[in-house]
Amino acid sequence: MKVMYLGHSRNLYNVALYTRKRGFELKTVTGESIRLSDMKEEILAFEPELIFADILSFAEPEDEICEILEAVNLALNCKVSVIAAGRSMENKMVRSFAAAGFKYFVLSESLGRQMKEIEKVFAGEQSLTDEAAEEITAAREEKVQKVFSQVPESEAAAAVTDKKKIAAVGTMGRIGTTTACLQMVKHLMQQGKKACYIERNQTGFTEQLASCFDGVSLAGDKVCYQNTDLYMADGINAAISEDYEYYIYDYGSLQTADIMSILEKDAIVIVCGSSPSEIAALTECYRLMYKYDEPFYLFNLTHQSERTEILSLQSGKKDRTVFMEYCPDPFLYSSDNAGAFDLILQGSKVKKTEVKRKRGFFR
Repeated sequence: MKVMYLGHSRNLYNVALYTRKRGFELKTVTGESIRLSDMKEEILAFEPELIFADILSFAEPEDEICEILEAVNLALNCKVSVIAAGRSMENKMVRSFAAAGFKYFVLSESLGRQMKEIEKVFAGEQSLTDEAAEEITAAREEKVQKVFSQVPESEAAAAVTDKKKIAAVGTMGRIGTTTACLQMVKHLMQQGKKACYIERNQTGFTEQLASCFDGVSLAGDKVCYQNTDLYMADGINAAISEDYEYYIYDYGSLQTADIMSILEKDAIVIVCGSSPSEIAALTECYRLMYKYDEPFYLFNLTHQSERTEILSLQSGKKDRTVFMEYCPDPFLYSSDNAGAFDLILQGSKVKKTEVKRKRGFFR
């Protein structure tokens, strides 16, 4: 079993002792003010089956810690145990993690009692019953509803349901990811939706657009061209503060993308191709993504004659495989791609928690 400990060294002793006795593999990251956000790639690379997270030793605010650990749990399908030594289940911070769905807690400061809690975690004994967890979650949701009850019902519903974030990433560079993103934005605009493009890669496309093209308006990190709103990499907060219904994130190439950030989105689109090098890159993509919720596969620049064979090769993923027609100008909407984008957008409305998780495509 692969176990990972993240936190202050004072709470490591019992975890290290237990794993050593059982012959488990243990990886530790210790410190007094650890930036959990900087550890995401290291966690993914190690692929632990169980993580002990000392939440009092992280530098990020509580809600961000919770989001990162939720994303890790989603990405690796692993067990996460929250350590908050000296706190109780009545503690506000602890209850917020319980409300988010975490059910394994180590709260004792005493080494003896702490070891018993750790043993229960390894045995799969939840610190919270399902009923208690639901009670805490319901109480939290009731508070949220009170907040939304202060605004008209239609506005509250829109605030909850209409904000969709879609991540697009290419299996390799220069495969058409940016074109696919912009065409998706244009498609949404055709449907009367408010949508924007957010650059989450290092290509500098948006900045180059602003400096090289006529008819571009620039306001801070926001660029507007041909009635399309685009945000540079540093403009995410500005974009989120605006009243868009859809946010389309362009992560560039999978080799350099922040996978944890991609997994937090409502839908994932893998932009791929059918040339020998593109097929090789797609194979690597399967290896990287096999534990995650199935993304959509958007094949770009493929001839009609290839598509039947591609669908056959996609096998169990063929229902989430779509094809993009030739589109030389990313800002000129092509209605030929409407069907492909509609399938992706419909899929983005399905909550990930409603999908039964699988350990891998090939099992």
